[in-house]
Order: sequence, then C-alpha cells, then structure tokens
Amino acid sequence: MKLGTNGKTQGKYLLTSWKSDNDPTLGEFVLGLSGEQPPQAFTWHGLKPYWRSGPWDGGKFIGVPEQEAGYSNLMTLMPENSQGGAYLTINIYSSSDIRWLYLRHDGFVPKSNDEWSKSNWTRGCVRGNELLCEKNESSLASGKGKPDKFQVVSGIKLPDYYQYFPYMDMDDCKSLCLGNCSCKAYAFVEGINCMIWEKELIDIEQFSFGGENLFLRLAYEESGKFKFFFEQ
Repeated sequence: MKLGTNGKTQGKYLLTSWKSDNDPTLGEFVLGLSGEQPPQAFTWHGLKPYWRSGPWDGGKFIGVPEQEAGYSNLMTLMPENSQGGAYLTINIYSSSDIRWLYLRHDGFVPKSNDEWSKSNWTRGCVRGNELLCEKNESSLASGKGKPDKFQVVSGIKLPDYYQYFPYMDMDDCKSLCLGNCSCKAYAFVEGINCMIWEKELIDIEQFSFGGENLFLRLAYEESGKFKFFFEQ
C-alpha cells in the first residue's frame, strides 16, 4: 500500500484505525502525510491533529528521535508527482524486518495519564519584554533600543507551521528572521536547510536525546536569562 499525499490534499493514501480492538469498522484516528514541503506524518483525530512527526530531512522524520537508533533506513519517502506529492515506502531487506504498520484504535498513549490530567498547557506563555521591532517608532528613531538576540534551545522537536527556504544557508536564514518583525524563531537542519516561524510556536517537545536546535528570538533584555524546558 501507499501512505502519502498527492500534493493538493492532506492525505490521499491514509491508514485508518479500527473502531475498537474487536470492531474492524472505520475508527476515529487517521494516519497520513501533510501536503506541505517538506512533508510531515500526522495522526488526525477526526479533523484535529493528534500527533506530528516533524518534517522529513531526506532520511528520517526529525521529530521522532527513536529513528536514530537504526530503523530509519527501513523507510523511504518517494516523490508522487510534479506537484509535490510524496508517499512512504517500507524497505524490506530480510524476512525478520518489519512488514506491517498499524494504527491503534485509541491513537497514541500519553507517557503519564496522571500528569496530563493535572496540567493544562493550552494558554502557552507571553514575553516579558517586547521585541525591538514591536516597540513604538519614536524609540526606534532615538536609537535607544538594543537589537533582538537569538537563544538556542537544543534537543527540540521543532514547532509546527514552519516556512521552508531550502536554498538559504544558516547566516542568511538568521538574517531573514531578524529582518522580519513577525519571525519568532528559526532553525537550520541538515537535509532540510532554513525554516522560520511567524505564527505561534505550537507543539514543541524537548527530547532526552536527538532533536534539533531552535533559535528562539528574544528581546535583548531577556537573552541569556532563561533555560527552556518543553514537555508534551
């Protein structure tokens, strides 16, 4: 089977869960690829995103650090057509390799139900100091403002809703973000290159191993003051 997209819709080739362990009718969860470039794997609960793999870097999904352990060579992302579509294939090298991919009827399981039941992360956080470009024009004209800086946060599952600039090097990527008042962060990933974020930073996780560097834009007064920790 194919698991992928035709480049125009989210998921032309989908994997759908059973309704329950004993009921093989269509369930509530669907697994497929997004239509963006580079693509990500998503599990949707109805129309709502439930889990996200992070973008494909040419050999693995960067938001799944377990792939570093060795099974990423079993997966290949193949182009589908000239409009940017793609689909996943599983490479079978021997009879002992994985041959089946399945989606449980209950999606994916949280690491700690107790933690999830007591915490609510939906409101996010706000800045303590405005970015330089967010201050009023008189402050900028006077030259009193100090330039924004980037603080690196390591081992990260990069946020969703990125913009992709495949032909920029790291210095150009940084300059692009710094010159855009809406840019909140950037990253430069081998196999993908430049990614920037103008929307809210959604779905960030800090891994115990693997992950990528996220360069988070902060006001000059805030840079270097914080250590960041992200959980699911």
